[in-house]
Parts: sequence; structure tokens; C-alpha cells
Amino acid sequence: MQEQLTPNNIKKNESFDIRELIGKYLSQWKWFVFTVLVCLIFAYFNLRYAVPIYTASATILVKDDKKGGLQSEIEAFSDMKMLSVKSNIDNEVEIIKSRTIIKKAIEKLNFNISYFSEGNVKTVEMYKDKPVEFTFYNVSENFYKSQKSYILVSMGSNSYELFSSPQKSLGKFNYGAILNLEDSKLVVNKNPNKLSGSNEDFTVKVSVSSLEKVAGSYKGRLSVEPISKNSSVVALSV
Repeated sequence: MQEQLTPNNIKKNESFDIRELIGKYLSQWKWFVFTVLVCLIFAYFNLRYAVPIYTASATILVKDDKKGGLQSEIEAFSDMKMLSVKSNIDNEVEIIKSRTIIKKAIEKLNFNISYFSEGNVKTVEMYKDKPVEFTFYNVSENFYKSQKSYILVSMGSNSYELFSSPQKSLGKFNYGAILNLEDSKLVVNKNPNKLSGSNEDFTVKVSVSSLEKVAGSYKGRLSVEPISKNSSVVALSV
């Protein structure tokens, strides 16, 4: 005799199917817990050791001595698409983005000198929190052409030992002393903002990159654009 389908029978069948489906997933609960733990561990290490990337921006007011008079009248026709005029703003943008200007900025700000702290997992670059500061002067032409690195090992509050490689020591010196190198002179000073009340035992790796390499990196990441078509303000971001 064929069973007749009634609303009660349908509800019982649906309830049974749902419990069976949930039971299949619950039987694999260990894999769900394992997956969640792996994701949490991955997120922790990613947040802990990922290198942060920042954006710096500024605006510049470009002085255009040609504004007014005949130049303004020509630009009025340019707005009507009757003439094409090369704006002084465009020329200034190209000058700002030139490799020569970028090189001068890098030299003035010492952006070719980087400070690193070696950790257990990875090496981290230091900025304002660096414990020491290297100042090179009387540099030769080769100073900005070659890549070089130093390792500074603190020996207390007043002295340090400098290595040109992990095995080659250049000697032990006091902070503030003048060191005569092959292509420059060097003075190493402590950063008082960092070392006040902090540990005097530390090791810092200092890398001096070639000027061409650093300039190419900044040139590729530098954006210089006018804020608007009729404005003399230029926006810079890197």
C-alpha cells in the first residue's frame, strides 16, 4: 500500500535531512578548528612582520611670472580649444620629476643611508628610532657610485666597534670621533631621543646605497600632478 504524503510526513523528512546534514559537518569539527587556528596564526605573523607602506604628500604653489597680459589672453583662447599653449606648470612638473632634482634631495636628506636591526625572524629597517646616526662628509665621487655596508656593535655608552663586513673590523672608536675612510670621512653620533633610558647594548647594520639606484626608486614612485587645469598648485606624493 503506497504511503500518502501529508504535511506531517514532509516536516518529519525535512527535519531528518537537516539533522543528517549537520551531523556530517559536526563529524569533521577537528578540521574546522584546525583551519581557524591556521588562519589566526597566519594573520598574527602577517601583522607582526609585514613591512608597513606609507604615503607622503605635499603641495607646491608654482609662481608663474607669465600670467596676465598677452599670456592670459592666449590661454583664454586655449580654453576654447582654438589654440594649444604649453603651460609653465607643465614645465615645472617636469623639472620636479627630473633625476637631477631627485638626486639633490636624496643627498640633502641622506636617503641613501639606511639603518637596520636584525631580529630573530627578519631584518627591520629603522627610521627615527635608530640608535645612532652616520654623517659622511668630504666624500669623493666614488662614494655615491658604490654600494657599501657597515655593522656597528655598541660597547657601552661612549664607544663602539665598527665592521665593514662580519669578519673585518675597522677598529674601536668613541662616539663623535672622526674616521678616515677610503672615499669619505665619517662621524658616528648617538641619537639622544632613542637612547635616553634605553639599553646601551645593540647592533646596527648601516647600508649606503648608490645614488643612481635610490634616485631611480624614488623617481618611479614619485607622482607630480597639477590639482586642476586652471590652478598653479602642484600635488606631490610618494
